[in-house]
Amino acid sequence: MEILELSRGLLVRTSSWVGRLELDDLIITVEPKLQRAPLATLLQYAYGLRDLQLHEKTTHAAVLGGIRELLISQLVNEAEELFARGLYRDYIRSPENLASPKGRLDFAALANVIGRAHAVLPCVHHPRSEANPINVILLGAIDLGRKLSIDPTLRHRAGRLARSLEVVTPRIALTLSALDATEAIMDRRHRAYHPCLRIARLLLEGAGTSLETGDALVPLPGFLFDMNRFFQTLLSRFLSENLPALHIENERVLKGMFAWETNMNPLRRRAPAPRPDFLIKDGNTVVAVLDAKYRDLWETRLPREMLYQLALYALSCKGVSREAVILYPALDTLAREQAVALLDPHGDSKLARIILRPVNLNLLANLVGTKPNSANLQHREDLAKKLALGTPGVAI
Repeated sequence: MEILELSRGLLVRTSSWVGRLELDDLIITVEPKLQRAPLATLLQYAYGLRDLQLHEKTTHAAVLGGIRELLISQLVNEAEELFARGLYRDYIRSPENLASPKGRLDFAALANVIGRAHAVLPCVHHPRSEANPINVILLGAIDLGRKLSIDPTLRHRAGRLARSLEVVTPRIALTLSALDATEAIMDRRHRAYHPCLRIARLLLEGAGTSLETGDALVPLPGFLFDMNRFFQTLLSRFLSENLPALHIENERVLKGMFAWETNMNPLRRRAPAPRPDFLIKDGNTVVAVLDAKYRDLWETRLPREMLYQLALYALSCKGVSREAVILYPALDTLAREQAVALLDPHGDSKLARIILRPVNLNLLANLVGTKPNSANLQHREDLAKKLALGTPGVAI
């Protein structure tokens, strides 16, 4: 976001980020360009969240804070579901002097009590406890949601959960490194906790920015969410799940396209490496190069920087068909594929072409929001093939 103070007022420019910033008395709210899109359903699918009737519980919250409140509502709903099912309990090593021995005797400590008039024995036992690292992180996530929410109902629900959990676990300030360490030790026993941790990461990243690589985040006076990254995550999951015969590679570097000349690189810099969002491969053969852009290119013009980027991707393709595809979100049912030809300015030959392919978000939400059956799965596969490979037999 760029904010410029001009003689006639403020000029605010935004890109793919949405959210809310509070700069003293100035409050800036950036709403998604596609406001009628079914974001709740698409968010749940993109990040592997459960459908916990989010739409009914977040009507007021969504009006107040947009996508941030949707995420916090989902976090609170997920946490309430965990509490209802029972929190994960782990075996905790507990050395104690007990009058009624249990577990096993601690022979190393037994020598210290022999000869003393104590009717106890040193034991080591392992009671199951909710005071474990997973629940510590859960408490941090709930507390983060409570602090970020501007909806009184959500804050009350999150505060009630936090007070119940802090009876058995210590309260910590959630950090990215703590999330990474916890996710590294999680296994199938903690599957129900994955949605809460995914949302916690999104909230943590949206509430702060990193000036350098590392864990330290500079707090933002608000919350920002990258819709471009969300759209890419959504398409990555949909294509990966519904193209069983093909392989999807995410952000694969196109090596060998640029190279510094040996005697003309005094600073010894690395050669630029283009990185399209998706490579669709049939075995070892690349059959499609795709890039996801959260910009409705049916309603707005194609920016030249996107055109130049996709032109490079198209030229990198081997063989006769040199194509690169922009997948963009659309709600208009009339949206169709468009194509731009890259021509040789000194001849009549066509070097490559760039295809603009719409993704109907209402159709996609209807497919992923419906319980899978044979017909639904076939419709999903048909849509995935159309997005990745286009419609067979249609000349653009």
